[in-house]
Parts: sequence; structure tokens; C-alpha cells
Amino acid sequence: MNGQSEPQGWLDTLKQTFSLEELGKRFDLSLNNILEMSAYLGIGFISGFLVKKYGRYVVCAVLIAGLSIWGLEHLNIITIDWARAKDVIGVSDTQTVQSLWGIYIAWVKEHIFAAAGVVIGFLVGYRVG
Repeated sequence: MNGQSEPQGWLDTLKQTFSLEELGKRFDLSLNNILEMSAYLGIGFISGFLVKKYGRYVVCAVLIAGLSIWGLEHLNIITIDWARAKDVIGVSDTQTVQSLWGIYIAWVKEHIFAAAGVVIGFLVGYRVG
């Protein structure tokens, strides 16, 4: 021939583009990442299943408990040290909802496949439940 390579057909291009090795390199599919995605998929599935089955009861229980605690604190029957409560939860006094949202978004960007696994697992679990 004249030294030029033959043009590839579309099927050969697809095989080369979507080979398992190429996808593994492109999406960084190491064993640790696959295990992480599987764990988050399972957590999402269990969460979706439980929300579908017991979501109303949990929402009612949380509302009743929250209103009871708020009422007892308002009547000065109990006193809550909110600085200590924030410390136990892991939120500093200077953090706002906007800064916490920014931290969450940064985590999602860093762990996009884990976040997608949670969402997919939740939707499947909700559908099954």
C-alpha cells in the first residue's frame, strides 16, 4: 500500500472506545472505587426501601419529638446547650447552612459515582418497597 492506514469502521471505533480497559482507565474503576460504589448503592437501596415502608411513621415521630423538645425548652422545663449539641453533631458555631451545602456539593463532585449509586439505589429501593 502507500503507507497510509486503512480507515476504521464505526464498529471498530466503538470497540476501541468502549473496551473494558479503556472504560476502567477513563472512570478510574479500581477495586476500592467499585467497592465504594457498591456500598453506597446498597445504602441507597436500604434507605429507599425503608422510606417507602416507614417514611410516614418516621416523619410523624420526628415532628412529634421535635415539637415536644421545642415546647419543653420554651417552657424552661429542659435546657439544651446548643453549642454542645452542634459540637456533638460535628458542626462548628461559625458554619452556616450555605457553607454546609458547599461542603456537600464538593463531596458529590469528588465522589460522583458514589453519589450516583446512592441515588440509583434509593430509587430502586423506593420502587421495590
